[in-house]
Amino acid sequence: MVEHYKDTNIWLNFKKSFDSGELSHAYIIESDSINLSELIALDIVSLLLPNPKKNVDCLRVRPKNKSNSITTEDIEEIIQRLSKTSFAGGWKCCIIFQADKINLIAQNKLLKILEEPPKKTLILLTTINSSAIISTVISRCKKLKFKRFKDDVIKEMGDFFAKLPPKNGLEASLIAEKFYYEYMNNFEDNSIFENISFESNEESSTSIDTNKKNLQKLVIKNIIYWFRDLLLIEESSSNIHFKNYKDELLIQSQLLNIDYILKSINIFEQLLKKIEYNISDKYLINDAFRKIIQH
Repeated sequence: MVEHYKDTNIWLNFKKSFDSGELSHAYIIESDSINLSELIALDIVSLLLPNPKKNVDCLRVRPKNKSNSITTEDIEEIIQRLSKTSFAGGWKCCIIFQADKINLIAQNKLLKILEEPPKKTLILLTTINSSAIISTVISRCKKLKFKRFKDDVIKEMGDFFAKLPPKNGLEASLIAEKFYYEYMNNFEDNSIFENISFESNEESSTSIDTNKKNLQKLVIKNIIYWFRDLLLIEESSSNIHFKNYKDELLIQSQLLNIDYILKSINIFEQLLKKIEYNISDKYLINDAFRKIIQH
């Protein structure tokens, strides 16, 4: 269960501060999962406001689809909204989802309200990459850093594969971004994939770059195994690798034809080879998912 985070010292210490009335005006919530950081942000707001997803006193800001960024206009709206009295007369909250997507000019503008926050105002920034946030913003927020539990990652990854294929270019880009940041670049603990990654011929190495490539190849192999399972599931479920996803595999296999599945396997097998080249791995991932768009 993703709610494991409530058992961590990070959450328990935060809750202790909250219960004692020592809530800060701003927090950066960093996690190796976009979904987890967003869940935590909403749970924090729910301590102050009911139903934060629909509450008018909780402003929620995300990157715009076309630019995939948060702009100065977005930050100006935040400043304007938070400077007004709340509708219920109590707390006002703002969650900036994927704060690493705030452009540089907008980050500097955000400093204004972080330096002089109105009373009863809470600002939460979620991110999987706090290094993309300028130090002056970070210094004005308290930081809460969470990691997913292994079983959460395994379940998320299976759920992720079950939602393939992308239907258009935008969806392909969003899927590729999630795949790249949440699975291919989860380097802090390679053992997180031990229950879903299979035999690998890569030699072990203490080199950071080599370990990075090995982990990336393990993740890519798993998506290949998923597509192979789609070919096997209707004949036999005993030989599939993703044994906990028999129902999802069967449903997906009935929606996708064999030619498409074989093409997808080939695309990711080619990706497995290309990942060794000196080409941006992020570009390669995006290109691969665009090639499996189902028209």
